[in-house]
Amino acid sequence: MGIDVKFAGVHATLSDEDTADHIIKTIAETGRFYEEKLLAELYHRAMPDWFFVDVGAHIGNHSVFLGKILGLCGIALEPNPASFKKLCFNLSENGLDNQVGALKLAAGELSGRGNVKPPSKLNNSGMTRIVSSEDGPVVIQSLDSLQLGRLDLLKLDVEGSEVRCIKGARSTLLRHKPLLVIEASNTSNFLDIRALLAPIGYNPIRRFNSTPTYLFEHSSCAS
Repeated sequence: MGIDVKFAGVHATLSDEDTADHIIKTIAETGRFYEEKLLAELYHRAMPDWFFVDVGAHIGNHSVFLGKILGLCGIALEPNPASFKKLCFNLSENGLDNQVGALKLAAGELSGRGNVKPPSKLNNSGMTRIVSSEDGPVVIQSLDSLQLGRLDLLKLDVEGSEVRCIKGARSTLLRHKPLLVIEASNTSNFLDIRALLAPIGYNPIRRFNSTPTYLFEHSSCAS
């Protein structure tokens, strides 16, 4: 049946499979989208014609919100086969098959292959990582290789691979100057991300979530 969630009077459905998993359990217990405060910020910022890319989409919590609640079109990237299956289910259940594309791949600096590394914490599949491996089953591509014609919002939740993803998206960022949502699990990681983005005009403007997630805005778009 799924879990019914609502925001701004619009209903959506998210998979209730594996309610022991942290994110699904939290959604089930609260009846709200995961990381709702961050999503509410995007709700007030996004324009109706925005195009988004959700990197590390997991089960599609953010992609469903952006597609179903805001009506945006976009692409969701998720390399973990188990999470990708739930992502596709959630997109389909919310009528987003033709609005939000799902790609089973990881984003990185260069094209390559990788392995899925399960999280050290049980029941938290959102912390799954991708480790480079020449013969791994996971496809890794740079965001630049997608040659996007438009990008207004980019979300990165890639468990420590943020710097590599940003390096692989440099041309895309310079061309489109999207609003960025980037998880940085520790201070060192955040400083590396900020140092990489500052020379191309990005500044952090807000912080969200228990695992620090930062909103970066390009100077040319600052209000």
